[in-house]
Amino acid sequence: PANWRATWELIVELRADRTAVVDSMGTEAIAGESTKEERDFDALVSLMLSSQTKDTVNAATMKKLRAHGLSPRRLLDTPDERLDELIYACGFHNNKVKYLKATSRVLLE
Repeated sequence: PANWRATWELIVELRADRTAVVDSMGTEAIAGESTKEERDFDALVSLMLSSQTKDTVNAATMKKLRAHGLSPRRLLDTPDERLDELIYACGFHNNKVKYLKATSRVLLE
């Protein structure tokens, strides 16, 4: 688009200090708290939960899931109702339960 460079330069300037909520509670920050073995799956789950969900809510939900046990097997073994309770604060939580279960199934195949 016209004037894209000016827009890009403004974005670079505004993001230079990296003090937005996403910098401390976004998917990258959340996955960074995981062990190397957990990081990829944690990042995937966090990204799936992040749609229509504030970063602060996503971070709190990920803490709940980690305390519950966050792995493809653990999510599949968790009843839908319980998983929904754990991610209730996220937007579209009912659909996300289905997507988390389906993704876990694929990963375990």
